[in-house]
Amino acid sequence: MLDWLPGADPATRADGERLVRRALELFENYVTVPQRRRVTIAVCEIDGLEVAIVYHRNQKSADRIAGKLRKAGVAATGTSRHDHAEVVLFENEPAVNVIGISNIDGPCPACEKYFGNTPAGFANVYWDNDKWVYP
Repeated sequence: MLDWLPGADPATRADGERLVRRALELFENYVTVPQRRRVTIAVCEIDGLEVAIVYHRNQKSADRIAGKLRKAGVAATGTSRHDHAEVVLFENEPAVNVIGISNIDGPCPACEKYFGNTPAGFANVYWDNDKWVYP
């Protein structure tokens, strides 16, 4: 079931759902089964360009997965440690309107707080809490 941060603009739900489906598709197709519990992919679209940030605890692993996505035509970058995918995507893409993430639990509490403290109170972050692709 589609879920979102409190305050998300209802007009963005269709795009949110589409981007979540894409994040889950990339997750399922390009993240190996052993890595899945440590990876989140955040996806947005800017002027027709699909942009993704891949989070993994290990930067080299994040970069390898992002490299696979780039080969598939996605503008992707890796991140790790405390720099979570949805926050990095928001910070790197000032024109972002909607973000879809692959994490069934949605943004962590620190990311929720971050978005709540943005100047405009950005809340258009979506995830699917039913369609998990863990084996």
